[in-house]
Amino acid sequence: MEHANYLSAFFNPLPSKFAVLSTQKALMTYFIVTTLEYLKLDYDKQKVLEMIKRLEHQQFIYKQSDELDSEGSIVACYCIVAVLKQMGHQIQGNQHHLQFVEDLITKEGQVKQSYNSFQTDLKDGLQCFGLFKSDWVIIKRITQSIINYKIIEVLIVEHIWKCQNPDGGFGLSPFGESNGGATYLAIASLKLLGQDPFSEKLVEWIAMRQHSNGGIQGRVNKIPDSCYSFWVGWSAKILNVDFFNKEKLKFFLNQCKSEHGGFSKYPDCKPDPVHTLHALFGMCDQNNIDLLHAII
Repeated sequence: MEHANYLSAFFNPLPSKFAVLSTQKALMTYFIVTTLEYLKLDYDKQKVLEMIKRLEHQQFIYKQSDELDSEGSIVACYCIVAVLKQMGHQIQGNQHHLQFVEDLITKEGQVKQSYNSFQTDLKDGLQCFGLFKSDWVIIKRITQSIINYKIIEVLIVEHIWKCQNPDGGFGLSPFGESNGGATYLAIASLKLLGQDPFSEKLVEWIAMRQHSNGGIQGRVNKIPDSCYSFWVGWSAKILNVDFFNKEKLKFFLNQCKSEHGGFSKYPDCKPDPVHTLHALFGMCDQNNIDLLHAII
């Protein structure tokens, strides 16, 4: 119940100290609704739908914020579509989404966040695939009439492999430092694209991420962070390897749990919706979870 009270509060006007979250409404809505649905907790769905309506940039294309200068983005579209699906709504606008995605893919196989964005990384690529979830096979067939799908697929796969480092882990871009988030994104994307990401070096890099205090670090020589129980932990699950001490990990995550609801990044810090979802997923022992479509 404490998690429900904590998360539902974000649907109301927030104090000024949370003003930064107003620029990430689609993302925060995704984290909050996904957590509430995962925990099977009640929430005001009408209030969520009203918020989503305000985030519609153009028909079926969504933006992160309801501010006037905010533009449609792949992140916002993924988040809103995922929220609507979890709430049981029939998703419309696949053709709009396809055209939007086509316009965001560069000739190098990278995916931009939005029309006017210069930022591209693996996160946007997985959100592109995740936007269509189980419809991916259908999307392949539909896109034949819109873009040369096979060329795009080859470009994206090549780009992902360029992000792998000699240590086995993946960075968010070629030559970027290996980190847990990018590694999950790469593994999940490759699996969605029919590739086998498994390698001894990759498994070794993942296995080395659990700290002596039980937490999992996202990069070499960094302190553990609750969110990497998901990013790194689920990377291991996708690869079907199991070498983390779960009891020590749960002990660390419980230190990040707030008595008022939610989980924080580190022990004895303030909770936030992002780390709440990641920590709960990190402790999840269920076998019927879709490992490839959890996000961000």
